[in-house]
Amino acid sequence: MRKNKRKSLVNYESERRRFVARFEKYGRRPPIPHEPDASLVTLLFSQVRDKETNGFVSQHIWLVEDENLKAVYPLNPGDQVEFEALVRRYRKGYWGEKSYIFGRPPDYDYGLAHPTDITVRR
Repeated sequence: MRKNKRKSLVNYESERRRFVARFEKYGRRPPIPHEPDASLVTLLFSQVRDKETNGFVSQHIWLVEDENLKAVYPLNPGDQVEFEALVRRYRKGYWGEKSYIFGRPPDYDYGLAHPTDITVRR
């Protein structure tokens, strides 16, 4: 197991919670093999905190841009963003037969998905 998992999110799996984070930059997820048009816009947030407890959640977190995040476009680096999101568990690392090649064993971590009710403080 990796040490840098987002353990503070474990107890909230499958729940919607309110978070506050600092927007850093836009990015792009590489296309999926056999689907060259499947490249997705991503957003990097840092200093992610739980709004209710003010507890530190993660140093950084990536979210895939959806209609709700497009509605607050453009975000500028340093903007404080408050949003509600679903806490979910996801697989990370290489899950194929040749894991010895990639050096990072497969594992699970916790992240945020489907942000809604987004407010921005510039």
